Amino acid sequence: MLKKVTYKNIYSTNVRDKRIKQKFLHLFLKTVWLFWPSIIEKLVHRLFFSPVKYHLNDSEKLLLNHGKPFQIIVHNKKIQCRRWGKGPTVILAHGWNGRGVQFQPLIESMIKANFAVITYDAPAHGNSQGKTTNYFEFTDTLRTLWQSCKEENVVAVVGHSLGAAALINFISKEKFTKNVVLFAPVLKLRELFFQTFDQHGVPKNVYQNLIQNLEPLYEYNLFKDNPAQLIKNIKNDILIIHDKNDKAAPFADSEHAAELYDNISVHATVGLGHNRLLNDESIIKTVLGYLENRKDKNRMVQKAS
Repeated sequence: MLKKVTYKNIYSTNVRDKRIKQKFLHLFLKTVWLFWPSIIEKLVHRLFFSPVKYHLNDSEKLLLNHGKPFQIIVHNKKIQCRRWGKGPTVILAHGWNGRGVQFQPLIESMIKANFAVITYDAPAHGNSQGKTTNYFEFTDTLRTLWQSCKEENVVAVVGHSLGAAALINFISKEKFTKNVVLFAPVLKLRELFFQTFDQHGVPKNVYQNLIQNLEPLYEYNLFKDNPAQLIKNIKNDILIIHDKNDKAAPFADSEHAAELYDNISVHATVGLGHNRLLNDESIIKTVLGYLENRKDKNRMVQKAS
């Protein structure tokens, strides 16, 4: 007699298989770590800090071809940047596994609204150099780009996911005072890192040692430079756009930040998830309305002074 197969049976089997794989990886890494710690550290670094290639669609390729290219150097890597339009400048920072042109609908709308737009492919992403990268290098990319754009009238920065987290770090280090829009920011980044390593069975001593070795290389500290820590001292006006059902970056963290700090407001969505926020027409209108409103306020302040 055939055994009845149910969703519950399949789910239980998948969970059990996943736990077995986690335990096996944990045991393997922990054992080999005792003899060859540097090899295991390199392996974990490659597994967890190598982004997946982002494939451009036709409209993104077309937009990319119309942008004016330029380069910056970050930790000896050539970073490919693009500039579009004329007017007050907005810098866009993409997230993990993304690309600058991923903001295509927003970029095109900003150009029509008489903004200039600058974006880039982060290290190891898109056409930029590198095979691995991390939060610290994301931050340094923004800081280097900012230094190259200081003569421009940069009126706002916009970031998504890990790019939004890096923006918070950038703002705190460079004392950037203009307007900020964060799409689905990863605020508790340190906690998310540790949780991800734990879920995949990486021993605690392995990933803690890996991070401790990265920190002095970039002169950052994951605890002190955790976005949830840094955002406390940022006084900029911040608009957070976040979906309530986001599975990659918890909405509750953004909601909590808005409850604590008067300069932060949250525009909540339902059903757009972590990435579809960037392509939604109503969200793009919200962002443009926010930027236009801030632009008008800045004009009034300048006239008064």
